[in-house]
Amino acid sequence: MSVVAQEALGCAETVGKIFLILFPIVVFLDLLKTYGVLARLRRPIEPVLRGLGFSPEAGEPFLAGVGFGMVYGAGVILARFREHPYGRKDIALLAGVLSAAHALPEDTLIFVSIGANGLLILVIRVILLVAMTLAVRGVFRLRGSAALDHA
Repeated sequence: MSVVAQEALGCAETVGKIFLILFPIVVFLDLLKTYGVLARLRRPIEPVLRGLGFSPEAGEPFLAGVGFGMVYGAGVILARFREHPYGRKDIALLAGVLSAAHALPEDTLIFVSIGANGLLILVIRVILLVAMTLAVRGVFRLRGSAALDHA
């Protein structure tokens, strides 16, 4: 078999693995949105979000972005932003969190499929999520969040 054919076969195998990971996640998210499960999942994590500096309303965009990524979760995020006026602090916190830790399950599974240590990736990304959130929250405290909290 030629080198080109081997590489094409390797690429096809990788694309197949990614499809097998992403397709169920996309279907699952669609079901969660359709049946309002994201809204119900927000309530149990509100104390954690409050501890990180988020308002309760930021729970659904947080879950969508961290759980399902920026691209697919963006639909949920944008819909919530249209329905509810978020303050600059929530927007900055979400941007910080999602830049460090978007699509936790999906990205971790993709890297595991090519041989990476999933637990190590997950732990590091959760640490980054908390660190980024605390850093953004600290900036708002230093600058006076009352002045910046209105969009």
